[in-house]
Amino acid sequence: LKITLLRSWESLSLWGKIRCIGALIWSSLQNPDPQELREWIKGILEGDSDILTESMNDLRKSFPSLERVILKERDAYLACKIYQTCLRLDPLLNHTMVAIVGAGHGPGICDWLTNGNGQTPEEILRNIIETKKYENTVSLVEDVTYLPT
Repeated sequence: LKITLLRSWESLSLWGKIRCIGALIWSSLQNPDPQELREWIKGILEGDSDILTESMNDLRKSFPSLERVILKERDAYLACKIYQTCLRLDPLLNHTMVAIVGAGHGPGICDWLTNGNGQTPEEILRNIIETKKYENTVSLVEDVTYLPT
């Protein structure tokens, strides 16, 4: 998550950073309409995917680079880690793997796992974990945590 946030910030131009900070300050100073807030919470609790889609569309319009880093690259990262974990499982033991991810990442992860893009997970990960601040990120490419049952 730290790398995602750092890459998100690095993806913004100076003007984008100013706009993002301004939007955060403006939204923190406004009092939400209680009725609107109740409807928003109710929609999330009832699984209304339109709210999530609407939020992602707003993000895409205002900050396209953030949408790329937060959604697309995070989907790729999660899909690669799931794939790497599956490769480490012993096929003779008939394992079942469960990955719990945020609702917004499900479709993107499924797309990556079923279609891929012709690269190995390691190649994909090397491209999406690079930052200006951190250079030694090899462990993020190769490490997979395995918890035996």
